Amino acid sequence: MQSIRVLGRRVKYSVDELFDHIYVSKVEHNRFVKIYRERPASVIENLMARKYGKRITYRYEDLDTHFTVFAPRMLLANLIAERFLLFYARRILKNITISIVGMGGAGKTTYSIMSSIGALLLLSRVYDEFTGDRIHLLVSSMTFFEPVGMVSTIKRMIEEQKWSPFIIVDDIGSQISKYWIFLGQHFWAYLFSVLDQVKDWCGSLILTAKSLNSIPGRLREISDIVVEAREVTTENGIVADVFEYYRYEDYVSSHSRSSRLKKVMYVDVMPPTTRIPDDLWERMMEIRRATGIRRLGLIEKSIKALPEIEKSRIKKTLERLGLPFESESGSGENVEEDVEGNGDEG
Repeated sequence: MQSIRVLGRRVKYSVDELFDHIYVSKVEHNRFVKIYRERPASVIENLMARKYGKRITYRYEDLDTHFTVFAPRMLLANLIAERFLLFYARRILKNITISIVGMGGAGKTTYSIMSSIGALLLLSRVYDEFTGDRIHLLVSSMTFFEPVGMVSTIKRMIEEQKWSPFIIVDDIGSQISKYWIFLGQHFWAYLFSVLDQVKDWCGSLILTAKSLNSIPGRLREISDIVVEAREVTTENGIVADVFEYYRYEDYVSSHSRSSRLKKVMYVDVMPPTTRIPDDLWERMMEIRRATGIRRLGLIEKSIKALPEIEKSRIKKTLERLGLPFESESGSGENVEEDVEGNGDEG
């Protein structure tokens, strides 16, 4: 398991200096937006060089050993740190909900987790209590790959009146859909109404999903920002995970990518070789593996049940027609042929 190392000779900030640092970061990520709309590849290459200093391809050595250097440079890390400072230093509750959407492998989960690490590393320049072990514990305990743990943790936070810099809910649409049928729509509607008040115990709520439409409507509507993630390879062979930031209203009102690009707020990039801490990776893969097995099991059960379902359908049809139904001993097939024959004569 990788350890999160807080750099010993890091520059110490005052609260105001860290606010200034975050402001500069937001400006830096916004300054290329106009050019990005016309020449996205050149902006991607420029940002990769400025933030990471090297040509990144899939042949490049993994960057996980250097994430204490790179993670605080992510825009999302600065936004998370900003919300923490507003609450902790200014006593201002100003939550932000960010939905990160994109196809599998676009870097949504990695970007969310590494940004939360980066935010805490930034805050460690002001607050000494953010040690490497504390950062790892907080990120691990506030990242959820299934809704049961999320519900239990939020309940405990409310009871104990605790506040967290962030909550990450991975693959929110897929995870909630597992329980929707069994628990009912009213239960989740109640949960979503609670999440709407998330600012009381969380600075940044981060959701990931394959698309915005896969997030349940009530939860989708509390999003302030939508980040569209995708992997890009430029003509010069530079590979990057790219993250385009939009206001929620602008994103949902745009019906094509060309019209959407006119409204992009920020652009961020991340090396596709970046890796999350091993224990989080293993926990995520175990839950996804269990989910896959459960869903395949349901499909397998449904396929095996098809003959009985078909037999039941035939029986009901014959009952409506007032005809007898002969069960078992292979006679069901003959009945079905008779039904088809009657239909042809009609």
